[in-house]
Amino acid sequence: TEDTSYAPAAVFTVNPRPGLMVSKEVVHAASESGESLLLHSLPLPSFTGESGPGRIPGSRNLYCGTLIDPDTNTYVTCEVMQEKFSSTGSLEAEHVITYCGGGIAASSNALALTLLGHGNISVYDGSLSEWTADPAMPMEKD
Repeated sequence: TEDTSYAPAAVFTVNPRPGLMVSKEVVHAASESGESLLLHSLPLPSFTGESGPGRIPGSRNLYCGTLIDPDTNTYVTCEVMQEKFSSTGSLEAEHVITYCGGGIAASSNALALTLLGHGNISVYDGSLSEWTADPAMPMEKD
C-alpha cells in the first residue's frame, strides 16, 4: 500500500557458456560413440521402462531425489553423493550429459556433480520429452 523504492538500475551481462546445454543430436552421437556418459536422472522404474519410456541407449541411472536429505530438504553430504555417483561411473567420466523428462531433475544431478568438482557436465534440456517425440531416436528397456 506504500511506495517502494528499489536499488538503482544495474546492467546484467550474459556470458553464454557453450556446452552447458546440449542438443538431441549431440546426445544421439554420444549414445552411439560412448564418448560421454549419459546419466538418466529419474527414478529406476522410469529408467527400466517399468513406469515410463525407458532410457537413451547406453545410459546409467541415478535418481536425483536420492541426493536430497528428507529431513533437511538439502543435498546429502558430499561423501554420500560421491558414493552414489561412483556407482554410475560419473566421477571418472571425462564428460557427463544428464537428462530426465524435461531437464529439471537433470539440472539437479548436474549441480550435484559440480559440487563434487566435476568440471565437464552438460544438461540435455530437451530430455525424454524431445527424445521420445522423435520415433527415429532409439530407446532401451529392461
